[in-house]
Amino acid sequence: MPHADAGVEAVVSDGWPTDPAVLKDAKALVFYTSPAGNILLDESHRAEAERLLKSGVGYVAIHWGTDAKLELGEAYQKILGGWFHDTFCPLKTTDGRITQADPKHEICRAGAITIRKKSSISTSSSNRR
Repeated sequence: MPHADAGVEAVVSDGWPTDPAVLKDAKALVFYTSPAGNILLDESHRAEAERLLKSGVGYVAIHWGTDAKLELGEAYQKILGGWFHDTFCPLKTTDGRITQADPKHEICRAGAITIRKKSSISTSSSNRR
């Protein structure tokens, strides 16, 4: 069985890549950032992004990557099939406490901690089946 990374090169960029050569042979764009729709559809490179997608470059948006400004929502939905924005899917934030099952385990050095959890699952109404 081939290695999972065989022939794959990942390039990490803070926003849209500033060097166009980075995207020359791209097979996919993967966003794990907030809000990726704003980055992808920014006027400074929107035409390039749309050209890449139309040429068959894949697109993946993970978690907050599904977010976009309201005015970009319709265009982003056409690319992604759905999108997130907190005006139609407000976040519910709750506090919780994690108790360690085995405080002696090496991964449990911090003791009990309090977390803040955000929940958000939504599709746009026109994308629901």
